[in-house]
Amino acid sequence: MKNRQFIVLVIIIIAQTLFFYFNLQEIKEGNNKNYTEIILNAQDLNHIKNTTDQTLEITAKTANWIY
Repeated sequence: MKNRQFIVLVIIIIAQTLFFYFNLQEIKEGNNKNYTEIILNAQDLNHIKNTTDQTLEITAKTANWIY
């Protein structure tokens, strides 16, 4: 009986280890995805800022030309 309990205990420990390993891999992949989204959002915001600056510059030049 003790031999069977030992085998069941070892199987449970191995299963638990594998379960935690795969859950941590999913968390790691999720974090990588979040970092990628943050970088892309920063690039988008930088593009919007540059476009807005160009638009304001064109508008200012046009306003000076009209007046």
